[in-house]
Amino acid sequence: AGPATQAQPWCTFTPINSHGAFSAGDQILLARGATWNQQMNLSGSGTASDGISVSAYGNGDNPKIIRNGSVDDRGIKLVDGDYWSFSHLEIANAASGILAFYDTTGHNGLNFTDIYVHDIKGLIYYADNGTGDKVPSAVADNVRNSSGIQITGKHTTFSSTDYFIRGVRMDDISGDHNLNTVGIDMLG
Repeated sequence: AGPATQAQPWCTFTPINSHGAFSAGDQILLARGATWNQQMNLSGSGTASDGISVSAYGNGDNPKIIRNGSVDDRGIKLVDGDYWSFSHLEIANAASGILAFYDTTGHNGLNFTDIYVHDIKGLIYYADNGTGDKVPSAVADNVRNSSGIQITGKHTTFSSTDYFIRGVRMDDISGDHNLNTVGIDMLG
């Protein structure tokens, strides 16, 4: 299939997930009033003057990503992304809503605007409230606890000038019935 257009949109995240790295100026627009039960996998980097966006188009309610409530469910997973913006979205019933994962240092620019996350729970690093085995998906994603918007990554040795991500901005973030609405936790 060719690129999606507003007149001929993709109806699943499969083309997005198989796209590979996105680049400066790319937009992933989700139809207002639509709902998906699928994880969106993203990678790639924009620039400070020409970012990459995931947002809404059309009329009606913000687009929804509503998962099944499993400890393995993610709404959106971004890996090592620079200069991404996420806006006008609703994400629910996942262990992680929007997960920004970094396993390399030196990243810049994440913006979140008008994001509503709810019923984001169920994932802790160890099963059975800390008494059981490690949850494999939590270990893979370095997620300690469920969060609607979550920034995490693999711990590494830092020098005094290293950082995982800087330039993170959040505006108009709301949440209900979440373990955490926002979580920033680089696990070691």
